[in-house]
Amino acid sequence: MIMRYVIFSLFCVLMGCDEMPEIQLQDGYQYETVYGGANLIVDPNDNVLVNPNVSKAIDNKRYIVGLREVPAHKVVESAGFTDQAYGYFIYDKSTKVLNMGLTKKRI
Repeated sequence: MIMRYVIFSLFCVLMGCDEMPEIQLQDGYQYETVYGGANLIVDPNDNVLVNPNVSKAIDNKRYIVGLREVPAHKVVESAGFTDQAYGYFIYDKSTKVLNMGLTKKRI
């Protein structure tokens, strides 16, 4: 129950910001620009965690909660990227579980 409250709180902060400050991630996770302003998240080992078009993210030391948006223009992603759903995502750094393609209702 507490975990759900923490995630909901992070989601509320994320949604309440029309203009997010610069995204700061912790524990070696990085928010990087790869092409044409598209941003992704990499883990401490420099492996791609969330594919490009991450527009918002917040990190509270245990969870990274964010939004991966559909690109405005059709982009051909590198063969190195795995398919990931667009929408909100939650990454639990302690269990290494990434939930993608969430809606506001699912969070």
